[in-house]
Amino acid sequence: MKPQKIKFNPAALFILPPGRNLKISHGFTIIELVIASTILAIILMITMETYMIGYDAYDTGKTIVRAQTELQIKLDQICEELAESSSSAFTVYSWVDPALGTQMQDAICFPIARSITGTFVIGSNGTPLWQAVVLYAPYANPNTQNRGELKKYVSFGSYTFPLSITSINTTTITLSNGLTFTREQGQTVLGDAGYMDAQALNISLQDPLKIKLVVNARLPDQYIMPISLETNINCRND
Repeated sequence: MKPQKIKFNPAALFILPPGRNLKISHGFTIIELVIASTILAIILMITMETYMIGYDAYDTGKTIVRAQTELQIKLDQICEELAESSSSAFTVYSWVDPALGTQMQDAICFPIARSITGTFVIGSNGTPLWQAVVLYAPYANPNTQNRGELKKYVSFGSYTFPLSITSINTTTITLSNGLTFTREQGQTVLGDAGYMDAQALNISLQDPLKIKLVVNARLPDQYIMPISLETNINCRND
């Protein structure tokens, strides 16, 4: 007896209820495409928003660190100059500069024993020989919409110390010996960077001597964050 061959019928795999025909789909409907596109757009929006928040946080942190680092460097430089001077020769002038707001500002005037070449000059008796007068003062720069800057002014010559600051106006600083500095022409120590403004300089001549610098860090979306550093001053020539 020969074996019988069984023929495979693919249609036999689909068992449909009576009266129903097999329908084959050839693609997505417009409604399905709209729904899928909407879901995809929402996912992309959430992803981009998360990315932008993360980027802003990184940018904000970077700006704060840069401002703190530069502020610390400049404060250390000023303190080093003051440490080489004598506190008995320090004079401080306090005033309110309307262009910088209502906060009290300080300007400090003191002698230095370093020559124009940077050499520290000492007399035969071992005491410093003062070579110049140095002055630090805040300044609202009208060329940058009154952004705050910390300016340094230096004049080499033979002066009798202490020298006091007699007046500060919008354009000049005048000392007790008649010496005048043009405020705009001072060396910018802080505030020349686009991400930071110098806001205040405060000096305390009480024991211990203290100096405080305040800057405004310019963060993304025009946010302003005040940053301040304060330290004591130990003068080596008192």
